[in-house]
Formats: sequence, C-alpha cells, structure tokens
Amino acid sequence: MEPKPTESIDEILQRFPDTEMENLIPILQAVQEHFGYIPALSIERIGRYLKMPTSKVYGTASFYDEFRFKPKGKYHIRICKGTACHLISGNALIQETENRTRVKQGDISKDGLFSQEETACMGACGNGPMVEVNGIFYNRMNPEKMGMLIEELKKNYSSIRKAI
Repeated sequence: MEPKPTESIDEILQRFPDTEMENLIPILQAVQEHFGYIPALSIERIGRYLKMPTSKVYGTASFYDEFRFKPKGKYHIRICKGTACHLISGNALIQETENRTRVKQGDISKDGLFSQEETACMGACGNGPMVEVNGIFYNRMNPEKMGMLIEELKKNYSSIRKAI
C-alpha cells in the first residue's frame, strides 16, 4: 500500500534549501530513511523541487543498490550472490528462502513479515555463503541452516505478537 507522503516529503525537501542537483542523493537518502523505501509519489515531488525530469530522479535512484522502491519486511533477508557464495550454494539458499517465506527476490510477504533481496558480494568470501537479516550476518549458510533461521524468525515474531 503506497503512503500519501506529500507533507512528509515537503518537510524533507525543506531541509535542502539549495535546489541544486548535488542534493539529489542526500534527498533520496532522507526520503528512504523516513519511509524505509522511496515511494513513487516522492520521485515526482523531488523532480519538481529540483527542477529536473522525473526520469532523471528515478534513473539516479534505480542506479544505486542502496535505494529501494518497495517497503522492507520486518525481517529483511539479504542473500549474497557473489561468486564464491553463489558457487557454494547461493541458489539453494534463495530457493529455500522462497519456499519458506513465499517471497521472491525483491518482494515482501503479504503479512509484511519477510522481504528478500539478492545482493552483490558481502566481502566475506572465505565464510560464505553469507546471509544478512536486519544487519545481523550469518556465515557458512546452507539450506538446512537457512530453513532453521527462518523458522526461528517466525517463532520469535509469534512470541512477540502474543506478548503484546
């Protein structure tokens, strides 16, 4: 569900009174920090504010892996697709994650619990395959460990919900 971020976007834009193109990346970062992703409406608003075509704003945002156009799940799973991780069992990890979460690459589960992203090398090739969930790194992963991790995340979330 796309938020109606106009007021928040305007507040963010006011922090950048210099409407020069060099503020595009910092503005995109601020928008993503606020919403957790870059809503489509914000692309248009940023373009008008910086007096540049929407295509230029979108083109810049889509060029960098750091920017996302969909919200992340409560548990955002990143799976390394660097050469070493891929050769060991990267595809099997992706398949296990998709099977257990019902989430494809770049998507979010209907309940908002999981999102999945394949990413370039995480820089720990000797410890691969690597997986990162919400800033916590897991090394030497295999499909069995991946399945256990996902089930543990589901269990933890259920426990938290019951406690509330």
